[in-house]
Amino acid sequence: DIIAVVKNENGHQVRYQVDLLRFYAGDMSQNIKVTEGDFILVPKMDTFYIHGEVRNPGAYRLMRNMTVMQALSVGGGISARGSQNGIKITRQTTDDQTEEIRVRLIDRLQPDDVVYVKERLF
Repeated sequence: DIIAVVKNENGHQVRYQVDLLRFYAGDMSQNIKVTEGDFILVPKMDTFYIHGEVRNPGAYRLMRNMTVMQALSVGGGISARGSQNGIKITRQTTDDQTEEIRVRLIDRLQPDDVVYVKERLF
């Protein structure tokens, strides 16, 4: 959603960030003129993973401010055997460890989160 444009201005490299969502919404302040010698950096897209009792498990693009509920929708929804109450996220911490978090549907995802939907008990 955000790219960087690096321009040479008066012998100095100047970096601009362009918010593509704002640009697509018509914010022309995000429209930077690119000239010879400039370069554009496009970062790798952020992803999240979803597995367990969902219809379409896999890796998906993480949209800005995406919630657990939206992630479930992208994954095709909870399967007939899944439980909305048993949703957990495995998240990488700053010290390269992982932590398991119980979440609510309105909680926001972070890059590389792994969403797991447990099977419901009958």
